[in-house]
Amino acid sequence: MQSQYWKDSAIFIVWDDWGGFYDHVPPPMVDQYGLGLRVPALLISPYARQDYVSHRLYEFSSFLTLIEDQFGLKALTNRDLNANSFGVEFDFSQTPRSPLVLDPNNPPAWTTSTVTSVTTTQSTSSTVNIDSVPLPAWALLVGAIGVAAAAMIAALAVSKRG
Repeated sequence: MQSQYWKDSAIFIVWDDWGGFYDHVPPPMVDQYGLGLRVPALLISPYARQDYVSHRLYEFSSFLTLIEDQFGLKALTNRDLNANSFGVEFDFSQTPRSPLVLDPNNPPAWTTSTVTSVTTTQSTSSTVNIDSVPLPAWALLVGAIGVAAAAMIAALAVSKRG
C-alpha cells in the first residue's frame, strides 16, 4: 500500500480450503465438477466499494474472468465464460481511497463507533448493525487474515527461490 502502484492495485485474499465440514447452502452444479463449499474472500483496492459485503456467486474462475473482461480477451474455457466477474465489486466513479497503513506496534483503539454499518446486497435492509457482531468474531477474522497473508507471502518467497 505504500508503493507507487497502490493506485492501480487490487489485492484478493481468498481461502482455498476453509477446513469446515458443513455449509447450509448446497454447492451449485455449474458443470460436471460443480463448486465446492463456500469460502470467504477479501478485496483490497483504492476502488473497492467501502463498507460493502457482496453475496454474488463467485468461483476461482472469476479471477480469470475479471482479467479477460479487463483486457478484452476471449474466455479460455466454458467455466470462465460463465463465471461472474469481480469487476462489479469495484467503484471506479469514486475518488480512489488513500492507503490505510496500520502500525502493528500501535494499533488504533477499536470501538463500535469506528465502523457503524456495512452495506449488503442480499438482505432487504441496506445495513447490518456492526454492534450485533461480537468482538471475538472480529478478532478471529483479523487473526485469520494475518495467517492467510503470512502463508501467501511465505509461499511466494519459496516459489521465487526455487
